Amino acid sequence: MLFCALLISFLCNAQQTENFISWDTTHLLKWDDFKGEPNGSSPYLAYTFSGFGYNTSYIGNDFTVVVYSRFDKTKSWKTQKITDALLKHEQCHFDITEIFSRIFTKKIQERGVVSKNKFNKDVQDIMKEVSSDLKKFNDLYDDETNHSQNTAKQKEWEDKIEKMLDKYKQYSKREVNFHF
Repeated sequence: MLFCALLISFLCNAQQTENFISWDTTHLLKWDDFKGEPNGSSPYLAYTFSGFGYNTSYIGNDFTVVVYSRFDKTKSWKTQKITDALLKHEQCHFDITEIFSRIFTKKIQERGVVSKNKFNKDVQDIMKEVSSDLKKFNDLYDDETNHSQNTAKQKEWEDKIEKMLDKYKQYSKREVNFHF
């Protein structure tokens, strides 16, 4: 189960803290990363809380956007009924977050800079659009895999996610620079 953090307050601080894991090809989630308190009324066995965001900075006529994907350890939780297959399912949610952060990066690169004020609004609009698409994609993933219970569909999605990570690999650079 995934809840994509759309609140800018959650996403605005790009500094790595002990409560967050930045998406990285070398770090796979471990059950120890899920430090939140399980929701006793939830029918799910685990819950991944991840999201992507950005920070901007200006120096003269140079504009920089730094994009990031993060997993929140304190809001992600697990029950005692966990399996390796379920952990892979949850990792895929985090991977999907990374895919959509790359799609966001692609869209802002394609948009280009007309003016500082117009660009800020455009970036916010793109963020809303891509965040909405991320939520729909995660919902479809959970529906089709039945939250990891449909092993054949889970494998199909794992392959699809891997291909999408590769497709958008050129947009994995975290910093995008513009000059206007």
